[in-house]
Amino acid sequence: MCAGRRWLQVGRLPILPIAPLSRYVECVSCQSTYAPALLTRTEPAASSDEDVLTTVLRHAAVAILHTGSDPIDSRRHRRAVIVLQRYANRPYGAHDLDRDLTDLASDEVVDRLAVWSSQLNDRGRSIVLDASLQLAPDADIVGSQYRATITEIARALAIPAARVRAALDTHAVPAAG
Repeated sequence: MCAGRRWLQVGRLPILPIAPLSRYVECVSCQSTYAPALLTRTEPAASSDEDVLTTVLRHAAVAILHTGSDPIDSRRHRRAVIVLQRYANRPYGAHDLDRDLTDLASDEVVDRLAVWSSQLNDRGRSIVLDASLQLAPDADIVGSQYRATITEIARALAIPAARVRAALDTHAVPAAG
């Protein structure tokens, strides 16, 4: 936990400390600052070995992979591992994805994401939206199933609907051409 400090200045030079401003907590991953009350919240937290962004990404991946055809083909599985390796803040492999697909119930994902939404900043929300778009098959992004799943994930994370529509439409253009 850190605190800012107000200084008496002569010109541009700080001379004497006057008073502390306020205390804050800084995230080691994204360097965003938050109020110390965040540390005493009673909401469900991410697991102890990872941050909220990684947890949200894992849950979003499970929801998207459970959308569409079942069983999940090896190409979609491999793509999900690559996307999660790119964005997660810890090592993530195929065995981790297999465990998530069996352990995380996809029907409860949206409820969990809504709880963690307040702990993500705008950059984290953008990362989840980008990763979700990459996890959906390119040819099917215009399909209602994936579009609905991604829209539901974005709604749970409080991403504005216009931003989601624009991202979906932009992502769907190369697949249509």
